[in-house]
Amino acid sequence: MKNKSYGTTTEYSVYLNGGESLGTATVELPKFEHITETLSGAGLGGEVDAPSPLFKAMTAKLTFNKKTSNYAKLLAPVGHHLDLRASVRGLNTADSTFGDTPERIVLRTLPKNFDLGKWETGKKQENGVEFGVIYVKLVVDGKDVLEFDKFNYKYVVNGTDYLAEIRTNIGMEG
Repeated sequence: MKNKSYGTTTEYSVYLNGGESLGTATVELPKFEHITETLSGAGLGGEVDAPSPLFKAMTAKLTFNKKTSNYAKLLAPVGHHLDLRASVRGLNTADSTFGDTPERIVLRTLPKNFDLGKWETGKKQENGVEFGVIYVKLVVDGKDVLEFDKFNYKYVVNGTDYLAEIRTNIGMEG
């Protein structure tokens, strides 16, 4: 039988500039959506949505339980470096053992909007900050899995840079 692994986030932390804890937050991570063009015409048996190695605008959102001084730093109209670290618990179905592995996501962001939340007796305030994402790096169990950098034209998946040839072709390298 094939080995499968199921996982859940055991715990995570959110840091600003690599070290300042931002407190308790729920995180909505960026969604990668390719820019596509629909191809049609002679020789095609219909239409094909052809993806480019470029992506539409991405966002991330942090929702906090309460307002803190570190939360307030995110309201400044400057770029923010977010460091998200998680411990992910998995079940290896081959031998029925559990184990935790580290995941890290680094985001470089630009503020998009914020929500001061709500006041309701006995409830979380749910203060939200939404960011435009310009850089993403995903590290799973110490291995670089993904790096995407809009301004430096990098899209690396498992060591393969899918924009390297394009950077060369447009004169950014070589």
